[in-house]
Amino acid sequence: MMAILYAAVDEGLAAGFLGAQAFDELHEVLSIPDDVSVVGICTIGHPAPDRKSGSLKRGWNDTDDVVMWNRWTT
Repeated sequence: MMAILYAAVDEGLAAGFLGAQAFDELHEVLSIPDDVSVVGICTIGHPAPDRKSGSLKRGWNDTDDVVMWNRWTT
């Protein structure tokens, strides 16, 4: 599975693995035989455009607000 994921990304696609926990409907949708147990699915497709993280809007002015320098200060 990892090789498939790496190959997809190498081709410029987006890919992800979803562990199967409750995919009962998956058997019907994909015509998977009842004697086959699904352990996960791999999604592959064209990636959506990147978007900036919402955390960038926090507006920290000083790294001391977000960084601990090997000790806690009060």
